[in-house]
Amino acid sequence: MKRGFRFLSLVLAILMIASVMLACSNSDTTEDSASPSGEQGGSDEQASNGETTVPDSLNETGLPIVKEPITIKVMSNQSPGQANNADMPVIKKYEEMTGIHVEWELVPWDNTTERKNLALASQDYPDVFIRMFIDATDIVTYGSQQGVFIKLNDYIDKYAPNIKAFYEKNPDVARGLTAPDGGIYSFPRLIDPDFLSMRLGDRLWIRKGWMDKIGIKEPATTEELYNALKAFKEQDPNGNGQADEIPLTGQNLGSIIKNIKGAWGLGNRGNAANFVDMDESTNQLRFWPADEKYRDMVEYMRKLYSEKLLDQEIFTSGWDKVIAKANNGTIGAYAGWSPTLLTVTDYTGIGVLEGPQGDKIVPSLSPVAETPFMAVITDKNKYPEATVRWLDYMYSEEGIKLFNMGIEGETYTVDANGEYVFTDVITNNPNGLNQDQARSQYMPSVSGWPGITMQKYFKGSESTEPPMEAAEKSKPYIIKEVWPQFIFTTEENDRLVALKADIEGYVNEIQEQVINGKYSFDDEGWNNYVNQLKQMGLDEYLSIYKAAYDRYSQAQ
Repeated sequence: MKRGFRFLSLVLAILMIASVMLACSNSDTTEDSASPSGEQGGSDEQASNGETTVPDSLNETGLPIVKEPITIKVMSNQSPGQANNADMPVIKKYEEMTGIHVEWELVPWDNTTERKNLALASQDYPDVFIRMFIDATDIVTYGSQQGVFIKLNDYIDKYAPNIKAFYEKNPDVARGLTAPDGGIYSFPRLIDPDFLSMRLGDRLWIRKGWMDKIGIKEPATTEELYNALKAFKEQDPNGNGQADEIPLTGQNLGSIIKNIKGAWGLGNRGNAANFVDMDESTNQLRFWPADEKYRDMVEYMRKLYSEKLLDQEIFTSGWDKVIAKANNGTIGAYAGWSPTLLTVTDYTGIGVLEGPQGDKIVPSLSPVAETPFMAVITDKNKYPEATVRWLDYMYSEEGIKLFNMGIEGETYTVDANGEYVFTDVITNNPNGLNQDQARSQYMPSVSGWPGITMQKYFKGSESTEPPMEAAEKSKPYIIKEVWPQFIFTTEENDRLVALKADIEGYVNEIQEQVINGKYSFDDEGWNNYVNQLKQMGLDEYLSIYKAAYDRYSQAQ
């Protein structure tokens, strides 16, 4: 009897222990699945009311970011000649400041997309991607759908005061980064909205010495530009007795059209949506290469080409060819980068041209979020709060200065006027490196980085006098609304890729043929062209853009 009782007691004890262990196991499982902590990313602890609490290891404000050092893994690309990030003085200093050590996986620039795709497909990806050519399709696939990229909305609200303040001041930027599910999944590279010369990029430049010699003023209309180019061709302004002048050229045909289309009111919502803008007479989205004003603009370009006022090599041009021709003294006007890059220095920016119907706008403006998906945090990151703070500091004034100018006394000084000036180690490098090459030994931001590009701390050609003056001329005519790069759903993007290949390819093909005289935009030719676009699916193409535009407009 006693033996049976003891056996029963033993069984009951074992069952009780097992039930307790099972309850603990279930409790742990439930907590892990409900929390953004642990292996699936996030380290917030759950309070009893379900709200997240600040991790014990995190300093909510100030530096260092963490109370004890932590390590995160970051994959980034490496441009030719760039030092290893781990060896850069700025990166070392930032680790000292923040308490966050980075294990870098650096990918050769040309292999960026391949390595990114392999990492995501194999699920062997880091805590953070920076400058790995993440695109809108990746954001939807690996953010909205799969959760590989973590949603940042709440983290930004709580741990990113710098970028949060920027978004509050520029709500259109936040809307442009919002995916179809309402989530923000990336940290962008931003341009200060007031840094116009950077947002304008390449411009139209004309040789002032030639205008002075001929006795003409800077052209203010497309007709005056035509007359100036004609004078350059006929009056030997370079004075060598040869008819070798090339009145107008550019990096390519697109760079010229980008800079003159505003004289026909085309592209009135910026560069990001390419061939789509707004028909302001109907307040409907417009495919502007099917608008009558586009027809007139292309006819203007055909006239320039047929009279040899436009470079006859424009269809195979490139920046190197522009530089060579300009430095040989044969170029009267060009569309491209700043003349500070040339040995011929008397080019001045052409003001905003007025077209034949009175249109006069500057449409060639980049969005403020120039690179919208510069950095993403993945669900493998055990310290998302700290990582958000680590990235957010790059959008502060001190962070912008650190990642663009480097270390005071080593790479830059502040002169008597309060201007930030690079030291000789950058501008007169003892190893013979040019400025960008020298900077890339000290800081990773030369080829783009999370943060804000501000004129005060940016020492590229866009901060020099000619582009700044050209931007001031343009300022009164800058378009009021600039669309971002829209984020499409997976279904929309799959369809749009096919439509773009046909429609945009056809536009470029016919544009070149009209300009070189192989196709006519007479009534019959124009009607055939427009009908062909419709047969290729232009209505569906526009409907996809409209859906994305509507989401952008309605995003909070």
